[in-house]
Amino acid sequence: MGTAASTERSPMKEVIPPWVYTVKIPPEHVGDKLGACSDGMSHVGPNTITRSRTGVLDTDGARWSRGFTSGKHTFEIVFPMGHRGHQATVGVSTEEAPLYAKGKVPLVGANKFSWGVCLRHRRAYHKNDIVKKYPVNQVYLPDKFYMYLDADTGSLQFGSDLDYYGTALSGIPRSQPLYPTVAACIQGATITVVYRGIGDASAIGPPPPCVVPAAPQMMSPQVAVRKEPPPPPPPTVVSNSHASTADPVEPLTAKVIEERLEEQQPQEKPSTTTIDNDKNKDKSKGNTDDKSEKKSEEKPAPAAAPKAETEAKPEAETEAKPDAEGEAKPDAEAEGEEKAEQPKADKAEEEKEEEEGKEEKAEGGDGGEAKPSEGTEA
Repeated sequence: MGTAASTERSPMKEVIPPWVYTVKIPPEHVGDKLGACSDGMSHVGPNTITRSRTGVLDTDGARWSRGFTSGKHTFEIVFPMGHRGHQATVGVSTEEAPLYAKGKVPLVGANKFSWGVCLRHRRAYHKNDIVKKYPVNQVYLPDKFYMYLDADTGSLQFGSDLDYYGTALSGIPRSQPLYPTVAACIQGATITVVYRGIGDASAIGPPPPCVVPAAPQMMSPQVAVRKEPPPPPPPTVVSNSHASTADPVEPLTAKVIEERLEEQQPQEKPSTTTIDNDKNKDKSKGNTDDKSEKKSEEKPAPAAAPKAETEAKPEAETEAKPDAEGEAKPDAEAEGEEKAEQPKADKAEEEKEEEEGKEEKAEGGDGGEAKPSEGTEA
């Protein structure tokens, strides 16, 4: 008891025995299985049993087929938490240990022939006495765990895939073979025990951790990696269409909006009637200028007698010119009529000028003949 107390107070966590990493199954142990069991247990397979007895007032157990007096052995045990009930014990025992007990008792560890751990109460038992709390951190062992039997030193340890719980019992005598033993008191409890092998006592330590390299990213050879181009920059918003991109954006105020609306309004275009009237004025003005130039070129130097007529003619033309300009019709019909009458007027004026020229020539001829006759008379 004193040894158990000292172990319980120890704050140091035990180191995992190095031999647990080197276990292997010898050929002679291949056929090992669960052997003897009580009347309340039934074999489901070579490594699995189930409690078939009804009621929970009795405890039934089963024992491994081979006992060990030396070596370091590892067993895998599957004992679900839902099947443990009030008393669920695992450990080792000799052939003299009973496999049945009346009432709910820690069958493995209830006498001097067995040493075990109760999974329900988390206590280590021998001779029906509590040796110590186990595990020390008082956690429940998972559904699947490992039992390590060191028959060379007479010790019993437990562990799992994620943790090592340390030594549960030590000082177990090696004078008789030790058999792995399990017990349950709940109906339908199913337990599986598998022998994982014997460890190498000369093992120095655990192997180095296996570093699994990251799996390369599988890529289809038909699909090429295409690098996406960077996104284009956002467009620059310019308030005025004539302003450059470098100009700052003008804030939209009420005044700015009114100015833009005024700029967008179309300018008033002159009516087509006004444009046509201006064109008619220009044409009539040009025609009168051309006529006056032609008359000045064709007319010979006038004599003294018709000077009054020539002076009166420009006055008539100047008087007729504003009249013609004022009489220009604004519509398309007036323009057509004026264009049709204009050649006639020009032709009449030309004929009139020719007649006047002939008359002037005739008058000049008569005057020339008369002058010499006066000389002769004198």
